[in-house]
Amino acid sequence: MKIYNEELQRLQAAMMEETRLEAKLAELMCQQKELVKKTNELHRSMRQEQEDVERLNSRNLTALYYRVTGKMGEKLSKEEQEAYAAAVKYDSANSELQAVNEKIEEYRKQLSDLRGCGRKYQALLEEKKEEIKKTVTPDAVRIIEIEEKISFQKTRQKEIDEAVSAGRRAQNITIEIINSLDEAKSWSTVDIIGGGILSDMIKYDAIGNAKRMTDQLQLALRNFRAELADVTEEMHGDIYTEISSTLCFADYFFDNLFTDWLVRTRINESRNKAEQTCGQIQKVLQNLHQIKEQNICIQRQLEKELEETVAVSEAV
Repeated sequence: MKIYNEELQRLQAAMMEETRLEAKLAELMCQQKELVKKTNELHRSMRQEQEDVERLNSRNLTALYYRVTGKMGEKLSKEEQEAYAAAVKYDSANSELQAVNEKIEEYRKQLSDLRGCGRKYQALLEEKKEEIKKTVTPDAVRIIEIEEKISFQKTRQKEIDEAVSAGRRAQNITIEIINSLDEAKSWSTVDIIGGGILSDMIKYDAIGNAKRMTDQLQLALRNFRAELADVTEEMHGDIYTEISSTLCFADYFFDNLFTDWLVRTRINESRNKAEQTCGQIQKVLQNLHQIKEQNICIQRQLEKELEETVAVSEAV
């Protein structure tokens, strides 16, 4: 009977893992579709900005006008900055797409190894029930059913813990972004009173760190959304709207990144956006915590019921 139990637990875990992977894969396929559209649009925008720079460098009437009026250097600098910003946004989105593609392939491979576990589980379960009916007390079937529910709750707990872990990683990265922007803001204040080259260097280094962390945040948020895919039916409110809105942070952060950072208010705006993103993640984590507590409560009730059922069975 012990062999039955071990194999059933293994198959049940595999069956639930299959369901989880299918939910995650469906979510990643949606993300892939979004990112393909986004990267195509950003690629067109990047090409357009590069063409603007090339036109200004060419010997056409527009270029001649800017040279005659003395604005060529100013205009070219702005166009170059916009072209660079467009390239950065495209590279960031393209990196996200590649990461999602890799995850999709990974989950497909894992799913191929799990096919058929559901049929094996049901067949073995029926076989075990028949054996129990022949040799053990009438309560034995009930005991098996309760054990199955407890095993389900334990697997569910693992899913919730993985989602919480993914959310906390995204939240920690967001906090690092806020800290980098705080540093940039403080050195921007020094600039106002004449900080010089050193304060500029430190400020832009802090901004560059925030940019690097923003790339990491995008991947962490997408992973968080994928981990939530198989627990969303238990969550309150529109969880996809809540998390999907956080994915807009990078677009907001990269907009005018290379043209407006001298303005202190721009740093404040991005910091506020980062705080908002952190708050949205925290809201989802609180929701997950409530689900976890409910899950623990259900598991304890089942364990108590199992204990009572076993005690009655042994007394017969």
